[in-house]
Amino acid sequence: ITLAFFMPLMEDAHEPLHTITMQRKNCRTDRGGNDFCLMKHAGHCTMNFHRYWDSGMSATKDAQFWSGLTLKPASNLPFSTELSLILSESQRHAEAIYNTDENRMPHRDYQAWAERFTRERLSLAVSRVYQQLEAHWQAKLQAR
Repeated sequence: ITLAFFMPLMEDAHEPLHTITMQRKNCRTDRGGNDFCLMKHAGHCTMNFHRYWDSGMSATKDAQFWSGLTLKPASNLPFSTELSLILSESQRHAEAIYNTDENRMPHRDYQAWAERFTRERLSLAVSRVYQQLEAHWQAKLQAR
């Protein structure tokens, strides 16, 4: 049960708009990009910023990315796997993440940056989940 809770939490912690939000001038937030519209049709938002980032760009659909993914050894990870430190990674990039305009899809340079950023976050998430699973199973084996 602990692993069933831990794995989605670890994955979500690496998705930027699950950990940051934009505060507007009236002190209201955009609810993690849900109220930041990129495309409208007939007066309704058809693509919001949260959904744009949740899509994982093309990385989630790229078999070459997944088959060529190299796990980062624990000693090379930029932060420990403590949740508060993982969350701070996206917060450090909040200005760059929100460096696009509402009511239009992000420009090409932004999309290329977002793609690279997404691939790095996915790589870190997989490495960290693997690290935690490895530690869990090693502890189980040693307890026998």
